[in-house]
Amino acid sequence: MGRRWVEDDDIYLEYYVYSGDGNIKQAADFLGRSPAAVVARLTKLRKEDRSVLRLKRKWLQKEDDFLKNNYKTMSNEQLSQRLGRSIPAIVSRKQTLDLRTIRPIAIHREKILELIDQGYYRPEIAKELNINEASLVNFLLINNIHCDDVPYSERTRKMRANWF
Repeated sequence: MGRRWVEDDDIYLEYYVYSGDGNIKQAADFLGRSPAAVVARLTKLRKEDRSVLRLKRKWLQKEDDFLKNNYKTMSNEQLSQRLGRSIPAIVSRKQTLDLRTIRPIAIHREKILELIDQGYYRPEIAKELNINEASLVNFLLINNIHCDDVPYSERTRKMRANWF
């Protein structure tokens, strides 16, 4: 069993996290402990007192470069695993770097028209093409294409079927 944590260690950790000066490795080196021990202690402190913040690792240039090169082809989950960051951290960093994934719907124009002719409704088309329904509606409005939403009677029939 390792050294016991004393009040001074906890005070240092709380201050270190609050000031946001560095990372877990630096705090561990200063305290003469392993990074895992520091993480475990911070977790315990957070459970006791919600005001204890988390240590935030600074983003490295190579992480930013990896994100810039791969955000269009990899999902947030994949980026999270590769970079060792949480999904919310990935989303936040993409916003900070102004990285947006734009999936143009216009490339699906012929397929959309074909599905409309087959009697598909907007939600079904969006699901079939794996696109956002609101984006599809916007595309249809801009291009003056008429496509029905699911009729009220059919929606209520499906809802009733799920109730009973």
